[in-house]
Amino acid sequence: MQFEYIEKQLELIPKILKIALQFGIGIGALIILIYCGGVGYYPSGLTVGDGILFVAVALSFGFSYSIVVFFLFCTAIVLTPFWRVLQVIIVHAHKLWLKINKRSGEAENLKFPPLTSEQLGVAIIGIIGVVFILMSFFKDFELFIGLASSVALMAFCYLLLNSVSVKKEDTEVQKKAKKKVKLAFIFSIYLIPLVVGRFQGNVLDQTMRLIGVRTDNAVVQFQKDYKSFVESSLDIKDRNLYEAKVLFNGFGTSSVLEIEGKIFVVPNSQYFLRYD
Repeated sequence: MQFEYIEKQLELIPKILKIALQFGIGIGALIILIYCGGVGYYPSGLTVGDGILFVAVALSFGFSYSIVVFFLFCTAIVLTPFWRVLQVIIVHAHKLWLKINKRSGEAENLKFPPLTSEQLGVAIIGIIGVVFILMSFFKDFELFIGLASSVALMAFCYLLLNSVSVKKEDTEVQKKAKKKVKLAFIFSIYLIPLVVGRFQGNVLDQTMRLIGVRTDNAVVQFQKDYKSFVESSLDIKDRNLYEAKVLFNGFGTSSVLEIEGKIFVVPNSQYFLRYD
């Protein structure tokens, strides 16, 4: 009996890996498209090799972003005591506002799932996340705002997610509707870091640096034909090397470079690149 159970569990592994792979590629491709929209360029002229590289980059991107989301979500969970205190303050403030305006109504208290001993690993990761957020307060305040906002919104969605419970007396239609609502909240939790202010660019840029598509410090030398175009655009003459920020590079027929605040879409054959 025990052997059959183990065998069934092993049979599930390839299916889970297949779903995870497809999900990772899909999310990674979506995020890459969002990044491309941010820099104003979509790769063209992709070869078969570029297509394989795109899938690999998308999978790496999806995996890297998922790690960031997981860390932030653990941070949101470990801050459960703080959210409870914050909720009490908000509820009392709402009651006071109703009393001042002589309106009837009652603020509803939503319950955060308690932290248990089984969530020790989540707590450790969350504590690391809290430390990182506090460090960002002193190093990059805009990043701190993005991180804190992401964690707060994820905690709120997690609270709403747990408030949607399927009951035995629910009809099949109600059960399906509640499952869809839960999926919507899960999807929202996953995408929150992408749509929160300054943190959006930071996550995308940092992940692109990690997989080698973006480089903030590079030196570029252009071919003679393209050099004249760059010189006329920057109103500079007789310069062989340029300090550049590579916004997009690695696959496709062109790259996107930022030089002195101006964006250039450069054919790959028209420049040489040196990383610092």
